[in-house]
Amino acid sequence: MSLLLTEITCFDGLSNSCIVFAADRRISLNGKYDSTRKKIFQIPSLHAGIGYFGLAEVHTKGNSLPMNDWLLRFIRKNSDNSNMNVFANELACNLNKVISPGIRKKYISGFHLAGYNSNGIPEFWFIRNVQDDSKTITGQYEAREDFLSTNARALGYDGENPRSIKNLVTQIYRNGDFRAHVTAWGKIDEGFGSLFKEPGFKKLVSISDYEQWVKFKMEVIAYFYKKYSKVSLIARPIDTFTIKGTDA
Repeated sequence: MSLLLTEITCFDGLSNSCIVFAADRRISLNGKYDSTRKKIFQIPSLHAGIGYFGLAEVHTKGNSLPMNDWLLRFIRKNSDNSNMNVFANELACNLNKVISPGIRKKYISGFHLAGYNSNGIPEFWFIRNVQDDSKTITGQYEAREDFLSTNARALGYDGENPRSIKNLVTQIYRNGDFRAHVTAWGKIDEGFGSLFKEPGFKKLVSISDYEQWVKFKMEVIAYFYKKYSKVSLIARPIDTFTIKGTDA
């Protein structure tokens, strides 16, 4: 199990924004610790990033390959893809070829792909074999863009003007064992976050500060799992990186 997080934060419009990826490194097998591996990676050629959750191995040609190794190979082979749409659908097509139907129908597996398109506007793509309820396995990887098609409009985007989102807003995408994230994320902001207003504490004034704040919250959740979960499904270290909008 894992905790994969992607946040798209708009400061003043879609191009004045950033995308933060965060994930733990714990790989579990049958509910027990198996190994420690990175789960998020940058794709500089697309001005994007990608992370995976769920299935941690790819079984192909009689061999078992860790998902992170397979994904890095895929990124290298497809770094010249023209946009995230092409990349996402090519990824889904490849996964449906190399992962057997039996595995695809049994184990939840998915990816977050997010970055900035040629217009400098953020996109977020799900590539996964599970429905929106995070429980119903379809047995087939499919790619779908969610941010521009749905969530951005709910935040105030009019579909034409990138600056139609005027306020500071954040769209969060999360997968894996996100119970503690759903319960605690906002509470950490309310509790510790309020201290930023007090004398003697640093302020969040840059995108780098914001990334470190996301990492801190992820580490708090990971430590909580270490101390209090009967089965520690999320564990440190936490990896993060940020992709900046063209006006950020």
